[in-house]
This record gives sequence, structure tokens and C-alpha cells, in this order.
Amino acid sequence: MATGVAAPAPIAIVTGPMALPLAGASIPGPTSPAWAIAGAGPGAGSPGAWVAPHVETVASLGALAPEHDGQWFDRVHVIPRRVDLGFMSGNRQVQVEVWNAWRRGRTLSAVDITGPVGVSVQGSAVPQQFAGLQSKVFLVDVSVLEGFPVDNVIAWVFTGVSAEGTTLVLTGQRLVLLSASPNAEDAVEESYGYMTDLMQAWDGTEQRVLLRAIASRELRFRVTLATAREAGDVATRLYAGGRGLFSVPLWQDAAPLTAPAAPGATSVYLETAGRAFAEGGVCVLWRDHWTWEPATIQSVAADHLVLDSGIAGAWAAPAVCVPLLTARLLDAVPLERVAPAVADVSVAFAQEAV
Repeated sequence: MATGVAAPAPIAIVTGPMALPLAGASIPGPTSPAWAIAGAGPGAGSPGAWVAPHVETVASLGALAPEHDGQWFDRVHVIPRRVDLGFMSGNRQVQVEVWNAWRRGRTLSAVDITGPVGVSVQGSAVPQQFAGLQSKVFLVDVSVLEGFPVDNVIAWVFTGVSAEGTTLVLTGQRLVLLSASPNAEDAVEESYGYMTDLMQAWDGTEQRVLLRAIASRELRFRVTLATAREAGDVATRLYAGGRGLFSVPLWQDAAPLTAPAAPGATSVYLETAGRAFAEGGVCVLWRDHWTWEPATIQSVAADHLVLDSGIAGAWAAPAVCVPLLTARLLDAVPLERVAPAVADVSVAFAQEAV
């Protein structure tokens, strides 16, 4: 006869007609035959009647990964990692933070700059000691009067530290813009050149074969500079640019704005038909010798241009938008001094195939 264990106190499961107090109820012990065996029939308790436990296993490949903090510590961070300077009309300076996220000191052994000249780093004397978790700010200077375009990589090299994350990529275009407009009474001369090869058949017939996919293009105009400041500005740009690349406005294609453009706007409204605006090209919003802003054209519509990024200034008529030509000076350019504060200059440019 099975023995039971008495409940120590009354237990009410729920209230209702089917609920009865369990006070004094006889609860079978674990060894009582009254305990059911899963899946057991008449031969309950016989070998093989128990459900054998089985643990399913799944094989999976894993990779060793650092803990969360390990993503930040025990390495060197350069912030920011990439800077696009866009179109540079003057010298630029970029602030860069170099953080030694190691918990112990590290030695900066070199600051390497690759790419065109015109980029330098202030305070780059080496060796330099960085304490554990110390950061320093460096100033990167980019000159507008050097190589074109800006395509440099600066690496802060630490002894015994991987170069991953220790570089800064600088991109951009130096814009040596001749912002002086040509004289209204003088024509802008534009000429094209083609290169062909003449082939002659056995019967004397001839055929010309084009050797240049795009015709060469030259631009000539004359500028009168009414102030000493304007004359000095043009002389500096022509001298500094030398045989380098210039951005020359195609003044014959200048288009007045048909609606004001606010700062941040990406659309500039003007008539584009018959003018040299092109997708991926460059234009300049121009008001006078000293007030202008370059922009990259994303797309061209009949009544407006869509720009790659928002403009910085506010523009309205009588401001004009002018497509730009990438070109080189054909000859040395003398300034003719008409008066102490007045100068004339005649320039000739040849389009660069870019």
C-alpha cells in the first residue's frame, strides 16, 4: 500500500464549483506505482520504457572577435579619415585629431605625405611621444597655388602600430580662376583645330581620317583692369598658375539668372539652350571681379541647372552663371600699364583634354 505525504496547509487552487480544499490530501511518493511513466503500457517500469534524453548538436564555424571596447582601444585613430575640399579658390586648412587609444605610451616616428605638392602638416616634427590615451590636434595646410588637383594621403606612423586607421585622404580641385571679365568692346575669339591623316588610294582618290576625337580649342580675349588691386590680383594668378591649369570662364556663354538662388539651393534657374553647360562640368556664379562661387553641375535642364551641392551665397540678377573651361596659357602674358592704376592684359588659353 502506498504511503502519502500530507499537505502542510490548506491549498486552494481556484475558486469555483470544481475546486476542493487539499488539506490532508494524500500525495503519492516518487516510488509509488501511481506515478505514470511516459509511454508506458502494461509493463510499466520495465527496461526500455523510459524516454531516453537526447541533446541535439549543431556544428558552426566561429571567429575570434575583440570585445566591444576593443574596437576603440589598442589602436591609433585619425579623425577625420577623409576630407573632400571641393573647389579651392584660396588656401585651406584642415584640423585633424590623432588619438593614441593605447593604454600605454606610443611614439610617432613619421608623418608621411604622398601625392602632389602643396600639402603640409604643422607640428609634424618627429619623434613625438604620445602618452596612453592622449590625443593631439594637427593642422594640415593646403595651398591653392601648387599642383592640381588635390589627391594626397597623409599617414601618421607610430612605431610598432599597424597603419590601419592612421591615414587621412585629401581630395579636391585647385581652382586658379581668371575672374576678370573681358572688355565689352572687344570680341572673345574662339578657334578650333582638327588633326587628320590623308590617305590616297591607287587610283588617286583621297580620304581623310580623323586622328583626334575632340577638336582642340583656343580662347583669346583682352581685359582692362581699372584698379591697382585688380591688376595685382590678375598678375598674381597668371604668375602663380604659370604653365599649370586654369579655370577660364566661357564669357560668350554667360547666362543671367532668371530667379534668385538662396544659400543652400541646389538648383540655379537660367536659360541653358545653346550654352556650354554640361553634366559633370563646372560653372561659376559671378557678380564681379571679387564676388564669385564655383559649382559642379549634376544635370542640365532647359531652364535650370542642378548642382552637386548647395551654394554658399545668395545670388540674383544681375549675377550670371558661366561655364568654365579647363585650359593652359599659350604664351607669357605681359601687363601693359596704361596708367599707374590701370592695366591691359591679353590672354590666350588652350583647352586641356581632361
